[in-house]
Amino acid sequence: MHGPIKLIILLIGVIFVITVINLLVRRRINERNSFLWLAGSLAILVLAAIPDVLDIVARAAGVDYPPTLLFLLSILVILYILLYQSIQISILQEKCRELAQHLAIVNFSEMMRRDQEPGRVSEDGEGVKGAGHEGYAVRSNRNAAR
Repeated sequence: MHGPIKLIILLIGVIFVITVINLLVRRRINERNSFLWLAGSLAILVLAAIPDVLDIVARAAGVDYPPTLLFLLSILVILYILLYQSIQISILQEKCRELAQHLAIVNFSEMMRRDQEPGRVSEDGEGVKGAGHEGYAVRSNRNAAR
């Protein structure tokens, strides 16, 4: 690898390391995710500083053309990150669903508690008759009509 391209790749690696650390400090990325990105950026730095490392590893792995090994490893790392992110999204969607259900139950319970208070006056100025679902259903239908 010639001097100018080696310097450009080193500069890209350094910028990438600084970017990941900056994201970590500003809490835009968590520690678990930053480890993979830092490892990738350090690999870029090592390969830019010592390009013969890729040739040695490729020869040891039985690969004739070293850049193909680099592409294979890059694709595997990207697939791993994609799978990990998909798992995290699924977990967060489940938590969001559970929180929405919990919030709905809490809101309904609070509404029911308010409707059961003696002498309570509804929003339209009429007394709320009875306790339970009747007051909730009337209010829900009235709000749905608006």
